[in-house]
Amino acid sequence: MLAQLAGFEAPAAAWGGFVIPARVRGYRREWLDELTLSGELAWGRLWGSGQGAVRNTPVALVPREDLADWERLAERRRSTSSRPRPGSCSRPSAKRGALFPADIRRAARLLPAQLRGRARRGDLRAGS
Repeated sequence: MLAQLAGFEAPAAAWGGFVIPARVRGYRREWLDELTLSGELAWGRLWGSGQGAVRNTPVALVPREDLADWERLAERRRSTSSRPRPGSCSRPSAKRGALFPADIRRAARLLPAQLRGRARRGDLRAGS
């Protein structure tokens, strides 16, 4: 059900308050927390900037595996595109803040083994 609503923005408080409960019988608020904390589901602004109280700021929920596609679509719409050079781990984290390993690997265009090697060496901090 959440995949069908991917990219749709609603006030942050509305997602767990009535958007999802109206579509999922027996919905429990902790389910959304579990999906975002596990990294399965990402949330954020795709189509604009938030002005006002956080609970009223429209956010989109997107399956993390599709996040890069949604970000590219939003970037194209804003007409500003910049791609990190292969192997750069600092640009994605400087642009977006803390990332899950799959996000770093995809954004830096690293193979899984390359990412593990950098993690072992401690080379995933900003500026590496």
